[in-house]
Amino acid sequence: MSAHASPHTAVEETRPLISGELPSTPTMRSPRGSRLDLASSAHSTPRPTTSHSTPRQQRRGSSGSGKGGAGSSKSKSTIYLYIAAIAAALLFIALFERDRAFETIIVLFGAGTTLPPPTSSKPAATPFTEAASSGADDAQVVGDAPKQYVFVGGLQRSGTTLLSRILEQQSWTSKMHVQDSSQLDRVAELQGLTVDEIAGIFKEGGVEGKFIQDVYPYQYLLEMVGKGIAEAADLVLEPPQTQAEADRMRTDLLNEWEPFWDMSAPVLVEKSPENIFLAPLLESLFGGDTSTFVFSLRHPLVWAIVIEKWIGPKLTNLAGLPQRVELWFAAMEIAAANAQAATRSTMFNLEAVHRDDFVKVFSGEDGTPAFEDAMDLDQESKDLIDGSLSYISCWLRGLEYSSCNRRCSASHSQ
Repeated sequence: MSAHASPHTAVEETRPLISGELPSTPTMRSPRGSRLDLASSAHSTPRPTTSHSTPRQQRRGSSGSGKGGAGSSKSKSTIYLYIAAIAAALLFIALFERDRAFETIIVLFGAGTTLPPPTSSKPAATPFTEAASSGADDAQVVGDAPKQYVFVGGLQRSGTTLLSRILEQQSWTSKMHVQDSSQLDRVAELQGLTVDEIAGIFKEGGVEGKFIQDVYPYQYLLEMVGKGIAEAADLVLEPPQTQAEADRMRTDLLNEWEPFWDMSAPVLVEKSPENIFLAPLLESLFGGDTSTFVFSLRHPLVWAIVIEKWIGPKLTNLAGLPQRVELWFAAMEIAAANAQAATRSTMFNLEAVHRDDFVKVFSGEDGTPAFEDAMDLDQESKDLIDGSLSYISCWLRGLEYSSCNRRCSASHSQ
């Protein structure tokens, strides 16, 4: 476990969390009215083997992948004073009006660069239109009915499992599940792991599509960036060059994925954190009229604290909190760009998740399925805000927050 970061810990110099040099993007406002600003997988359980995907060197900067978050003239003391000021203001407001606390930290992080709208602004495409639309020829057909696909993505520990669980509660969806033990044998052989290891991974984060296929390279963001194998931009996979290659890849993927779905459902859900990087490839394979991308994001400071326990001693490039915040910005810039480029997409702010956001995507109009109130999303949002505040509060005291025990505990690094 990496050394526990606190506002008083010396770290390497890094880019400031707010930078006036960042390019601006369209604005996304959360359901609570706050504005989250962006500058630029992890799988819930780390995969012990090294990724076999090949980084594309042309995407890398001249500084290389092991830059460790450096690249700013801001002093480290200024950065940590800034972080401390954010956390202090957050805790002060939390004493008086807890519901406003997270909105305040979001505003304090604001720098004029923002996420795209929560739903695609392209008027021509409506989620889950009938196969008779302009893209009908490319619709995926299983049996007699064309299927729709929802791809869930986001940084690991930022809400992808929650989003897929919300979607699973809908009567018209199917999320991936292990149907029999032979499937575990197949995946274990595919990934070079034991059956028990695969079962543990699936128990923690559910069945993720990236694990159960060999059509595109397996990618694990934390391991690849933490070991200096690649940068976030290297995980973006471009669409195939020919239609024949796209048809082959789509057929092979469906052959791998279909046994894990209930194929009687009209909408099939696939969750892999790295889908934020794979969106261009997946849309090229499954078609814009039959694909919807649902991305989650969590506040960068909270995510950098939460993910620390998944950063082992070998992931040295992510040992410090500034490096993890730097990765958040790089990954979310790519996610925002891919969400904008997709025909149908939406991005959910984890700390402000609300049923109205789902209704915008699944409205029950124009051939879309209607969102069903199968979960208390207001309570989910409250619990998420409470958890995020607790993580920051414990971190300021040099402790770790235990979500299981709901209390601060001594840091493992102490």
